[in-house]
Amino acid sequence: MPKPPTELPDHQVTPNPKLEKRTRRQFSTEYKLRILAEADACRHGELGELLRREKLYSSQLTTWRKELAENGVEKLHKTAPGPNPSKCVFRRT
Repeated sequence: MPKPPTELPDHQVTPNPKLEKRTRRQFSTEYKLRILAEADACRHGELGELLRREKLYSSQLTTWRKELAENGVEKLHKTAPGPNPSKCVFRRT
């Protein structure tokens, strides 16, 4: 016995354009200073929890500390983006 037709929505999925392209997170100077202060106040074993909670890498803290030590708060304002991806060129031989 065949199943009766159901009124299901169309199975076509329309992607949300906002979710299609992820952008880099941008951290404010106040945020960076707050996180550095929290990291400095962490006891042994607590830094990993802070990094996981804030979804950060330890290398980001290292970079922020270096920028703060070298140039002060002004340098923390804007961090230069990483290198542009290189384009792969395939050549037939």
